[in-house]
Amino acid sequence: MRTSTLVLALALVLLPTARTARAASEGDVPPLVRAFVDYRKPTAAGRSKSIAGRPVIPGVRVDANVEYGRAGWESLKLDLYQPSRRPRRPVPAVLFIHGGGWALGDKAEGTFAGYLATRGYVVASINYRLCWLAKFPAAVEDCKAAVRWMRANARRLSVDPERIGVWGASAGGHLAMMVGCAGREAGLEGSSGTPGISSHVNAVVSYFGPADLAGEFANPLSLGGQIVRFFMGPFRPPVDFVKASPVHHVGAGDPPLLLVHGDSDWLVPIRQSEIMLDAYRAAGLQARLVRVRNADHGFMPKDVFAPVTPNSNERWQHVIGFFDRHLKGIVP
Repeated sequence: MRTSTLVLALALVLLPTARTARAASEGDVPPLVRAFVDYRKPTAAGRSKSIAGRPVIPGVRVDANVEYGRAGWESLKLDLYQPSRRPRRPVPAVLFIHGGGWALGDKAEGTFAGYLATRGYVVASINYRLCWLAKFPAAVEDCKAAVRWMRANARRLSVDPERIGVWGASAGGHLAMMVGCAGREAGLEGSSGTPGISSHVNAVVSYFGPADLAGEFANPLSLGGQIVRFFMGPFRPPVDFVKASPVHHVGAGDPPLLLVHGDSDWLVPIRQSEIMLDAYRAAGLQARLVRVRNADHGFMPKDVFAPVTPNSNERWQHVIGFFDRHLKGIVP
């Protein structure tokens, strides 16, 4: 792979932040991850940035940096997108989980998900503890805490607590599937916030998320293997990689799942979504895989002279249709 292609693909997976770059030390960061962070340091933007200055979504009210929990000294925050007019009856909610190799990224990247609020949803784009500061299962625990916060505040937000979906991209897709499939018995609820409330969700969307951290990414010399090991932390036994893999939590009662994945994804191969689809079908659960042709990681075109299909608008319609069907009961 050419250097320019590698850098472009890495940029889609490990979005730069100032705090994470400062937190890195020479001893605990895998070489490929460190190289990318060093490359991107001059343009680091910082976490928990404001969404001010981003495009205003007509008909949508935005509340930025709402605290949904705490983990030690860390304040866990989300950006909330709501219809400007308070709905007459409770509406569904969707939580968006950003990507970034579990190491980088920010909730402001979920601004586009806020457009769901124009379709009668309450949307929360969340931050979670990154693996520079807290290893697995911290990120999973935080995502579950965000679901609990949404459910606990459902009345105030005009949300139906029995119609909550979750949507994530790349590492966020992995976390979304973990929220959907890892029940209370998995021991991943944590204590980040709002204890005693269910973290169950009713629908899950994963954009090119890894499903099996114990298999595909076993090679510690590969970029994917190094990213996974940085997320997990050193000296973790194999059983922990199984515990961190959504595919190993699939079971009866799991929510419907929509998988959207590029057929040419070099970083998170489409096999990851295929094995998740197979596990769902074997368990008699509802799942669908949308294969995006000519698409690398992040839906970037493998061949720049050929179209990516379905295109971004068509992929958006798949997501809208999925949530409408499973959270609103609308059948086209």
